[in-house]
Amino acid sequence: MLQRIQPLIVLSILAATLAHSQAIDYLKKGSAGDIRVMGEKRDNVEVLIRTVNDSDVLWTRGYNIGRKAWVGPGENKLSVMCVFKFDWGEKSFPGEVDFLAEQGKQYQIVIDPPSVERQECNVQVAGG
Repeated sequence: MLQRIQPLIVLSILAATLAHSQAIDYLKKGSAGDIRVMGEKRDNVEVLIRTVNDSDVLWTRGYNIGRKAWVGPGENKLSVMCVFKFDWGEKSFPGEVDFLAEQGKQYQIVIDPPSVERQECNVQVAGG
């Protein structure tokens, strides 16, 4: 029985490592692509990029989610978090956006409209 379990454990670790390395690729220029996508940041609103194309979460230093990712040309799916900041703290909501990236262009994910009252994270991709 133990002989059957060991290969499964090794395969599980290998799969997790490959998925994590794919997520890291989206944080580096040239790995997953060289088209930059940035989350909007202004006053009391910020868009953080959580995943790209169903990757693992794009953790940065200290297990934070960042505002920048690199993607390849073609269809891309982004999972984001909209963070609304107040004097008393923050409130976050998840969102998603699909977009077609073209080589040589840069994109920004913007909140449209920025509304914490509706407790939504409506985002769209601008730029190009």
